[in-house]
Amino acid sequence: MSISALDAVRQSGVTIASDGAEYEKYSHILDEAVNYSVRRLPGDSIGAQTQLALDRILVQVGVQILKLIPGRVSLSADPRLGYDYDAIVAKVRAGHLRSRILIKIPATYPGIRAAHTLQNEGIQTNMTLIFSLSQALACAQAGVAVISPFIGRVKDWWSAQAVARGEPDLSSQPLSEHAGIVLVHRIRAAYAKYGHKTKSWLLGSGGPDLVTLPPDLLDSLRSTPAKDLGEFVPEQEQYGEAAFAKDSKEEAIALDKVPEGLEKFSVDARLLEEKVRGRVTALSEMSTSPRVTRDGWAAH
Repeated sequence: MSISALDAVRQSGVTIASDGAEYEKYSHILDEAVNYSVRRLPGDSIGAQTQLALDRILVQVGVQILKLIPGRVSLSADPRLGYDYDAIVAKVRAGHLRSRILIKIPATYPGIRAAHTLQNEGIQTNMTLIFSLSQALACAQAGVAVISPFIGRVKDWWSAQAVARGEPDLSSQPLSEHAGIVLVHRIRAAYAKYGHKTKSWLLGSGGPDLVTLPPDLLDSLRSTPAKDLGEFVPEQEQYGEAAFAKDSKEEAIALDKVPEGLEKFSVDARLLEEKVRGRVTALSEMSTSPRVTRDGWAAH
């Protein structure tokens, strides 16, 4: 089977925030963004200039990736805003992102509400940190474009639960019984029953629509025969915050894994912000420092 890249996912700040060869490859994007923000907001606070530079980086990384693929690129909203509806909406609106862009937003209840608002404004969203059926259904009801179930972490969580009960872990479990893949089948069955058009970002008959996988796992999937898991048909209800919280509590996994995932993503976001803030501070100080002209007069 021939495989080529269609869409792409950009993780928050992980490349530009790092040091070494990967940073050197993309450092020009950071430098351009810092210069842009200081020029656009002269005399404004370092915080405001830093946020504008971060927004600029998000856009410019997306532009570079779009040159390499025919499809869409997913760009992450700041994961530290995961529980703040107003902040997510304001941040995404400020980026003016539309064509061929999906905005990755964590599937918290405020995040799902924000995605609903943005979708209605023509901004396509990709809900991340999906660990449960209740999250997937709430996202579909909100009309999001794509969801991203974290199938590996789903399996890890269920394996840890098995060990905690004194049972063997799930490392030797056949792929057809993989807890994350079973979740995707359940989501697809529910979407089919209720006519939801949201796609699952992960491939295959009865499985997700799109996939981001390392080559070794993709090769394994190619050689594994499909197994009919049967149809799972949950009762459908319109999710308000109380119903979402109730079902999330019953499924339990999202209550554990979403905060954990947000914290891990936030580490990269903080590293990038610190690097950008340092560059902005240095450039702002240079641009406001007096210079001595040839005739001895100080100039700004």
